[in-house]
Amino acid sequence: MATRPLTDFYDYTLPDLPGCPQPLALQKITEAMIEFFRVSKAYKYQHPPINVVAGVSYYPFVPPAGYVVEEIIQRQIFYNGIKLTTETMDEVSRRFADWNTITGQPVYYLQTDTLGFTLVPMPLVSVVAVPPAAAPALGSTPGGALAQTTYYARITYTTDSALTVSTETTASPESSLLVAVDNLLTIASPPLVNGATGYNVYLGNTASGGSGSETLQNAAPIAIGTSWTLPSTGLVTGVGLPVGSLSGLTLKVILQPTLAATTIDSAIFEKYQEKISHGVKAKLMSMSGKPWSKDKDLLKYHLDEWSGALATAAIQATKGYTGARIRTIAHFI
Repeated sequence: MATRPLTDFYDYTLPDLPGCPQPLALQKITEAMIEFFRVSKAYKYQHPPINVVAGVSYYPFVPPAGYVVEEIIQRQIFYNGIKLTTETMDEVSRRFADWNTITGQPVYYLQTDTLGFTLVPMPLVSVVAVPPAAAPALGSTPGGALAQTTYYARITYTTDSALTVSTETTASPESSLLVAVDNLLTIASPPLVNGATGYNVYLGNTASGGSGSETLQNAAPIAIGTSWTLPSTGLVTGVGLPVGSLSGLTLKVILQPTLAATTIDSAIFEKYQEKISHGVKAKLMSMSGKPWSKDKDLLKYHLDEWSGALATAAIQATKGYTGARIRTIAHFI
């Protein structure tokens, strides 16, 4: 995630605040940012994948330094690619008398505080989050007696973990290559990533339906570091592309800055710096007896712009930026 220091707000605020010391400006920048994102809930963040540990139900958030997770965005949390549902503790207790000890595939989550969340049921197996592989590197080597054809290839990472959901990642992006007559397609091994023990090859060609027609070609996972070569007998018709994933826990959250924040996401900065700058100037120009607070007309302008920005942000937060009504996530202390 690309970030910018909060001091980048200086260029948008200090020219209108003659004599204002930078430390005071930085304090008001932080305060305005906290207020705006508390009201707007606009700081959406793709949380890093979280490894699942068998027998552990509570998982702490890992937000950027200086931020806390205000809430998980509903319908945006997945266990191995399977969507989880938020529920109240009363409802979970009604469905599972032993909800805090029952094990199985997680179905619900409870956000207990800004520090983490709880899975119900408690995971029965561990899952190391493994990202999908990049598009495979294709080549060819002399051999066989196959006709010239275009091959379409995807690969997946595999694991030895005894999962109940999936033992391989979602497929990589597709690569394609025209291979000459009497040559065999080769696929380079993907790089080793944490949690992966091998990879699978999925292939299709012009005759099998072209792009998107890939099926599994290898009988057992191929060791990382070992390349794969198409047998001289050509393609086999295996199973289709997997639909599961070894993603562990993936979630999108709403961040809230704290007074310890020193940076802001670059895209968020570009989108909201003007609104936040109005707040900074309104706060500083409201201070009496300061050299930068003499222009009352300018103060009124920034107060009006800031009030308007907060009001609009509150409406957008309520509607979830879609116009649709959203449910409030329950927090339990």
